Amino acid sequence: MPADADGAAPEFAHGDILKAVTFWTVLLCDGTHVVRHLERHEPGMILHGVYDGTEQNLGKPIALDAFDATRDLPPVRALPIGKRLAVAYIPNTMFAPDWRDIPGASGLGTSDYQGAETFLSAIDETYTSWMRDIRLAKSRIIVPEPTQLS
Repeated sequence: MPADADGAAPEFAHGDILKAVTFWTVLLCDGTHVVRHLERHEPGMILHGVYDGTEQNLGKPIALDAFDATRDLPPVRALPIGKRLAVAYIPNTMFAPDWRDIPGASGLGTSDYQGAETFLSAIDETYTSWMRDIRLAKSRIIVPEPTQLS
């Protein structure tokens, strides 16, 4: 089941070693109840659970077969990968040289697009020129009046 990047709760050991991850997906939100599917990745296994709660509270577990999205999932799935995780943590660059003169800001991280500004600017310039050419070409099209057949 795909999950958004902000729909994960990683657990680390010894600073930066990924120990486990819990992904969640909202299956139902009707204003009072929020039903979530939790997919927990631990070394060598994946655990699935569905919980009925509120916006602030995870709530109580309910049966996996209560929703089509989780009906075919086993509660526990052993993986043939030994004691490794089926997910990986790939951190962004954490040093931001552009912010080194701002106290406390250099460790906030770097944009994924830093260093690609020239390339992105070239794409923008090319696309803008191309769209201008298309607009000018439309103004040159001459469509004759339809002739009436007698």
